[in-house]
Amino acid sequence: MGILQEGLINETPVYREVELIPEGIVSERLDHLSKWVEQEYQDKNVLVVVVLKGGIFVGSELMRRSTLSDIEFDIIGISNSNGQSTGKDPKIWLDPTNTIKGRHVLIVDDIIDKGWSAKCAIEYLKKGGAESIQMLTLLDKRENREVEVGIPIKVGFIIPGRCWVEGCGLDTGEKGRQGGNVRYRQSNSAPIPETPYIIPD
Repeated sequence: MGILQEGLINETPVYREVELIPEGIVSERLDHLSKWVEQEYQDKNVLVVVVLKGGIFVGSELMRRSTLSDIEFDIIGISNSNGQSTGKDPKIWLDPTNTIKGRHVLIVDDIIDKGWSAKCAIEYLKKGGAESIQMLTLLDKRENREVEVGIPIKVGFIIPGRCWVEGCGLDTGEKGRQGGNVRYRQSNSAPIPETPYIIPD
């Protein structure tokens, strides 16, 4: 029951999940992204730096598919003072343990949205003396971008900026990360996007 206020009832929104990207399509795209990593970093002793927590899904899937014998894996933790991973003033709360200086670094995350967390990671790695820095993300809400990150980004899927998504490592309050598909969490009154995703070149 909603709250009675000046004769009106404010109903609590009811949410539902709608599949945005099926698991099979996600898996095929991860195959493509893994091949790109292999071609891009052949004989470069790449250091994959995964952004916690959501990036773990993407990073583990890439590592599982990889045949590069010299690929290395690390993690980085980024959040704001409110403990969230979004906002204009993110901070590093967990440093990578591998040496950054002179390395070819690939940042891996589940999603890039406004760009602030990505920019924070990039500045950290530049200060650490990385030889080169690129980013790979499963999802990109590029219409929401507030800051340009200034490095090449390899993208799995471009999705609408208004979509709140779960699955493949993405969460709502630490829940919903499970599953190999991407799900759109929407109110019953919200329309389903006509174009749920775009696969870039």
